[in-house]
Amino acid sequence: MSKENKTGPPSAEDAARTGTLEPDGKDLSLHVRSLPSRALDKLAVFRAPNGRGYLQQGDSGLVYSLDSPQAPTLLLKHILGKGYHARPKEVREALDELAGLAALTDDVREVWCRVGPLSDGIELDLADPSQTRVRITPGKVALVPATSSVLFERHSSMLPLPVPAEVGDWSLVYACWNLHPVQQILVRAWCSYTLAHCKRPGTTFPLLFVTGPQGAGKSVFCRILLSLLCPSASGIQALPRTEKDLVLATQRAHVVAFDNVRLLSPATSDLLCIVSTGGSLPSRKLYSDSTVIDHRLHAAVILNGLHYFVNQQDLAQRCVPIHLQTLEGRPRRAENEILDQFQRDRPRILRGLLDTIAAVLKQLPSVKPINPERLYGFSAWLAAMERVDGVPEGVYQSAYSDALDEGMLDALLEDPVAAAVLEFLDRVPNGRWSESPSTLLEELDGIVGRRATYSPDWPKDASSLSKRLRALEAGLLRHGVQVHFGRGRGRYITFIRNTGNHND
Repeated sequence: MSKENKTGPPSAEDAARTGTLEPDGKDLSLHVRSLPSRALDKLAVFRAPNGRGYLQQGDSGLVYSLDSPQAPTLLLKHILGKGYHARPKEVREALDELAGLAALTDDVREVWCRVGPLSDGIELDLADPSQTRVRITPGKVALVPATSSVLFERHSSMLPLPVPAEVGDWSLVYACWNLHPVQQILVRAWCSYTLAHCKRPGTTFPLLFVTGPQGAGKSVFCRILLSLLCPSASGIQALPRTEKDLVLATQRAHVVAFDNVRLLSPATSDLLCIVSTGGSLPSRKLYSDSTVIDHRLHAAVILNGLHYFVNQQDLAQRCVPIHLQTLEGRPRRAENEILDQFQRDRPRILRGLLDTIAAVLKQLPSVKPINPERLYGFSAWLAAMERVDGVPEGVYQSAYSDALDEGMLDALLEDPVAAAVLEFLDRVPNGRWSESPSTLLEELDGIVGRRATYSPDWPKDASSLSKRLRALEAGLLRHGVQVHFGRGRGRYITFIRNTGNHND
């Protein structure tokens, strides 16, 4: 590299000792010994709240993580643009020194993926070369140029969204799949809610749980949703088997889709609950490094499978269950024909979705859901959609509650203990029973049979049975079964079944 002599410019370590770390807009080359002065002019480094360092060029609203694959290319292009040349080794050394600067700076900023917050709405990064963004505020959708007011990170796998059409028509998407009209409402609500919320603390994303028989078009359905919300070269993925892979998948996208899910372990169900509500998995940057980075687990998730595989009540309460119907009575079309038609209509479909978001944001502050579900924000969104569409209050909310009821009952029946309890209560006069946990276990053992009691999923003693029932308590209550745990001379469990609300 052709360099100027740099005698005595402070390194990142020197800057930390002397307090001479330059603020944004100054020449970072003063702190990078491997580069000549002015080579890094108009570059800034900062760090996100999780400790990760970022590089920003000029006033652009696009930023790149210093440990991302794009960072070396961006830095080299910038150096070349200043009239200098750099070898790969020098670029890597410069990135290491910039990472040190980022760790020392007091400049801490939020960085967003695809969707960023405004005081009264959101900005949507189309991820196109023109850096056009969509600004959605109550009652208004507008195309705006990229600015540094909201910082976006673009991962290498991100694909662009189309520029929305001037006139939208969400109903065009209905020709691409076979859904009951009630479920079409829930999908529209889920899509608009998901795109209207960024991954900030306090946001809970409902998981879209898609089932259906073979040939119902589940994979096409998921591809279309990804193309509308967060297109990615990764597309539909297999469900990650490790925490690390799940972190990578959710950090690189606003929406992720997992295909052909067959079984969820309790540990995976717990992780998906964290992804829905937002959480973090702290780890060291390197095994030889004591620096800890919080890896955020937060994204909207689509789960797709042939059979019902959600068997944990905590996860079932966070799902929007969708069941695709078979194509009986309708001519079957080739998958590429459906996707080609969708691509032609995508700008109008996207604009229709954005118009829904703008209209709902306008109504949202003045609505209050009736009998809200656990995901209060989604219930409120449905209440605002009712007002936008001019339907009676509670219609969409009831559809969501009914879908949850069905999904949670399916989840109960997937659990062997819950299924045995429901069958046992069918035999109990008046639906009321109270005895010790050990007596209950004997009764349930008799229902499931000897072979089932050897299963690792079956409780081995009264104590483990009580623990299982506490985890099932919310789901049983939703279906008319109250569970009470008490203690007198000994422990006892009481079931009270409301036969009027019982869902057979």
